[in-house]
Amino acid sequence: MEENHMTYKSVLNTLLFFVFLFIYLFILLKIPNDLLWDRDNYLTYANSSSDIIATYDGFLDYISGDYFFLLINSFLSIFFPDYLVVNILVSFVVLSYIFFLYLKSENLLLFIIGVASSVIILPIFHFQLVTIRQAMATVLLVYGLIFFKEKRHFLFLLLACSLIHSVYYLILFFFFLNFFVFFKLNFYIRYFFVFLSALFLSLIYLALGQLLGFRQAESYSSYDGGVGGGAFVLWGIVFFYLLKYGNKNEAMLYHYSLMGLIVYSVFYLFANVTVAARISEAVLPMVLILLVSKGKISDFALIFLIILAYLLLWLNGGVYGLMFEASEVIVKDYFSNFFQ
Repeated sequence: MEENHMTYKSVLNTLLFFVFLFIYLFILLKIPNDLLWDRDNYLTYANSSSDIIATYDGFLDYISGDYFFLLINSFLSIFFPDYLVVNILVSFVVLSYIFFLYLKSENLLLFIIGVASSVIILPIFHFQLVTIRQAMATVLLVYGLIFFKEKRHFLFLLLACSLIHSVYYLILFFFFLNFFVFFKLNFYIRYFFVFLSALFLSLIYLALGQLLGFRQAESYSSYDGGVGGGAFVLWGIVFFYLLKYGNKNEAMLYHYSLMGLIVYSVFYLFANVTVAARISEAVLPMVLILLVSKGKISDFALIFLIILAYLLLWLNGGVYGLMFEASEVIVKDYFSNFFQ
């Protein structure tokens, strides 16, 4: 009788998860394209990927021009109109990420908190709706971190993801150092060397990118905005918490998150905020999955601290310009009318 009750409860939880998942996806897909940043570019990719590939001339174009992403768009555009291609890609990202949250959450409450956090924490919400190209690579990496047993297999996955978005060449470099060069060192010395490597690369990455011919280096070099210290302090707290109390049973996820937070923090301080934002969306989704995987009171407390910090940003109107191309008033009116 007890076994039947547990089976019924498991089936019910699974059913509720899928109902929730598709409601969540439906809400995100209903947001009009003209409200969201960069969506017009993704419609162009859906329409013109084959033409863009046809302009490639030489090996460098293929390795620095997001070739795999263009191939995926080119293939889907054979069967679907532009807007559906974009919706398919968003659906892949959202369904995959929320599934991984569900899979690794210690309990249902942490899963619900994890999903709420995924809307409130700007880099994670941003990667679900705006940076679709990078998000596709990120969810593939989450898959590898959870299911791959061999680090060298993940290395090949990182290489493939670099052909979807070039920021993963940076992640590939640090992953190789962390898991293949520094991995035999003392735990703390290992991450000190990751820090030194990140510091060195943050000072030369623009010159190196331009030398290698990466087109993104020019756009990054043109950014001269400053950064505040709030995000650095917040994610620094998260790093030291994970260092001491993180779920070490999820070894790949754990070490990737520590490595990623160091690289993100260093580039945030010493490079520029554009590069740091790209790195954050390759790291913070994994960090949140790690935080919901254990279920200690301190995990709850830390997640709520992160939520509170980003809620203040939302309430102060500090994130609308990063998520939405429309004004804050138009965005609020849209969601107000949607939920009426």
